[in-house]
Amino acid sequence: MRVLGAVAKSEEPVRIDPHAIEWEGDGQDRRAVVEDVEHWMVKAASSGRTLAELGVRWAHSERDRILVPARIGGMEVALYRDGRGTIPTSSPRPVLHPVRTLAGVVVTANHPADHDWHSGVGMAIPDVNGTNFWGGSTYIYGQGYVLLDDHGVIVGEPPVLQDDAFTQELRWIDRDGSVQIREQRFVAWAAMNKETWRLDFESSLRADAGVTLGSPGSKGRIDGGYGGFFWRFPACENIEVFTAQGRGEVAVQGSVAPWLAWSADFAAGPGMSGPATIVIAAPDAAAAGEPWFVRARDYPGFGSALAWDRPAELHQGAVLQRRFTVATADGRLTEEQTTALATQLMVTHDAALRVE
Repeated sequence: MRVLGAVAKSEEPVRIDPHAIEWEGDGQDRRAVVEDVEHWMVKAASSGRTLAELGVRWAHSERDRILVPARIGGMEVALYRDGRGTIPTSSPRPVLHPVRTLAGVVVTANHPADHDWHSGVGMAIPDVNGTNFWGGSTYIYGQGYVLLDDHGVIVGEPPVLQDDAFTQELRWIDRDGSVQIREQRFVAWAAMNKETWRLDFESSLRADAGVTLGSPGSKGRIDGGYGGFFWRFPACENIEVFTAQGRGEVAVQGSVAPWLAWSADFAAGPGMSGPATIVIAAPDAAAAGEPWFVRARDYPGFGSALAWDRPAELHQGAVLQRRFTVATADGRLTEEQTTALATQLMVTHDAALRVE
């Protein structure tokens, strides 16, 4: 019982470095064999120290630090993490997680079992001049996904806090230590009504030298143009995803629309489960012809794709700026309520851009 109690009180587990795992067998007999696991488990048991404390190569010792808690009326609606708890092959980066509704329903997932590199809400790009800032394996045309030593890390300066907002300077660093992109990020939050709050997420990307932004889609994978702003949901049931022009994963995936809505029964673990509706407005991305990337059957999540079927060029000194205005509402909104909320977000989005 003491062991179970300690497990329940401890932080969420961190995935083992996949380079230290070999897979044996096929089908139901397939199993993972961890490098020298017997030796290290005996040593941990005999010494009373954890694998991280013993300095085991495949045991990631760092953990996330909470940089900014976002609160509305005493309710903690989001935590901004530095990403240090992410293993190198999952491309560490600052993210928002958990994100909650005003009633407490958790609407983000962090390092889910199916894709460890999916982390809450943030920015991630699979290929920046050959560096993987998305995480996981890299897509190679004709071969599929291959695990390479090509992962980058996004690190940030301490956030500059405002009332209900912050700005942060970030560096996208490749495996050789070179800065590929400099980012200025702005995040703000505010109540809209008793059931709904608004998240503003703005990212401005700048390159000291020209860089190419790519994705599996730009390398030939059909329907795989993900990369940019990305939101990973926890397990969902009864999903409804739609825009003003289409409904359902097939219709929305790859479409260009100024707003998107996702309504579902969220089954978070850990965290509070329940129904919620997410509406996101991104008219500047739509104006640039950038499609929505949506997954509902394989896993739940969506994003705005910067390099859907061809690479995007970020020239020296140029700035690529995108703003996403998101409403998180308790309950499953009707189509009429959702459309009205999307219209309100579009007005807020345009007003913010005019002020800037």
